[in-house]
Amino acid sequence: MVKKTKNIDSIGLDIIAFTFVIISPHSPEIAAEFAEQLASLPQVTECYHITGNYDYMLKNIAQNILDYQEFIVDSLLSVNGVNKVGSSD
Repeated sequence: MVKKTKNIDSIGLDIIAFTFVIISPHSPEIAAEFAEQLASLPQVTECYHITGNYDYMLKNIAQNILDYQEFIVDSLLSVNGVNKVGSSD
């Protein structure tokens, strides 16, 4: 869905993290809006629609763990339809 190629060493980023997301309600409209909003987040380099306990797996980049936390709290949780976020199960 979202794929951006970046060389994180060249832009001074030290963290690569995988974040799992559940969206709610499940509908084509919410999924499309979710994808559109993710495309505008520079921290998201890849997004995969998956099955199982979560709906999506995101590959994220960040400067450090605080930057990653701020991305989750300030950006990802603000995306319409995001119901739950996790980095491990």
